[in-house]
Amino acid sequence: VLKYVEEMAGSENGTPTEPVAITGCGEFEPGVTPGQGYWIDYPDPDAYGGTTPLFMVRPRVLVIAPSASVGERFGEVMAHHGGTGRGVSVRCLHPEQDDWRDEAASTLVSEHAVDLTLVAAKVAELAPDAALLPLYPALELERVVVTKPAPGAIGTVLETATEAWQSAGWLVDV
Repeated sequence: VLKYVEEMAGSENGTPTEPVAITGCGEFEPGVTPGQGYWIDYPDPDAYGGTTPLFMVRPRVLVIAPSASVGERFGEVMAHHGGTGRGVSVRCLHPEQDDWRDEAASTLVSEHAVDLTLVAAKVAELAPDAALLPLYPALELERVVVTKPAPGAIGTVLETATEAWQSAGWLVDV
């Protein structure tokens, strides 16, 4: 971010050529700090400039499916859950992939690259072992869920996850 600011508003003597406001910064803390999202300027007549910047969290969901088509079905159901299709970021892993590794999902979860893992019931044995995952004390959330790619089942999981994320202070657009 700072490199971009320097490119866009920097000068040779280090004084910005445009006003720069840092609205949020800090260290990434897994389970507390969201891993992905976007800024929006929320209309606020009382704020300087008429808007207040808000960080909207985009939860990262990993889907483990038996095939690409089942993974796509999970993605379609999640896209239509919130009505906008932009509420979550979805990544799918399935055994038909050329680069498939049994430990790939566990690695993504343990390295904090995903916030929620949905596992198709047909391949439940591929689910990462929840006992080996890092704990997120701020989030009261089951991070690995075995389910079907059905709207009702996924809707329930997303609603429960959204409540947990919101109770941790995340603004979630799901």
